[in-house]
Amino acid sequence: MRKIIFTVFLILLFAMPLYSAEVNEDSTAVLTLTFKDETDTLVVPGSIYYRIDDVPTKTQIRDWTAISPPSSSVDVTITDVENAILKQTHQYEIRLVSVYFTYATGKKGTADFIYNLVNLDRIP
Repeated sequence: MRKIIFTVFLILLFAMPLYSAEVNEDSTAVLTLTFKDETDTLVVPGSIYYRIDDVPTKTQIRDWTAISPPSSSVDVTITDVENAILKQTHQYEIRLVSVYFTYATGKKGTADFIYNLVNLDRIP
C-alpha cells in the first residue's frame, strides 16, 4: 500500500497539478489530506467531500463522498478496484482526486491532486 501526503491550501493560485506521484494498478493507496487556512494554520473543516475521476476518458471512478468525522488531517483510501486500469492499451492513466471543504463561517476551499496510475501489463 502506498501512502501519499497532500496538503490542501485555500489559495488555489498556487495549486499546480502534481504528476510526480505514481501508483501501480490494482493497488490500494492512501491519500492524506491536511487542511490549512490562508495563514498556513491547521483548520478543522465543517464538511469535506472528495471524488475520483479518470482524466483522459472523463470517467467518474467515485462520486462525491463525504468524509466523516472531519479533522485537520484525514486519510482517504483509494481502493485497488478504484485503481484498476480502464483500458489495457494505456501505459498509464491519469487520476484526479478533487476535494471540496467548508470551514469557519461561510468559507470554503477546493483542491485537486493528480497522480499517474501505472499499467504493469502483467497483472491478471
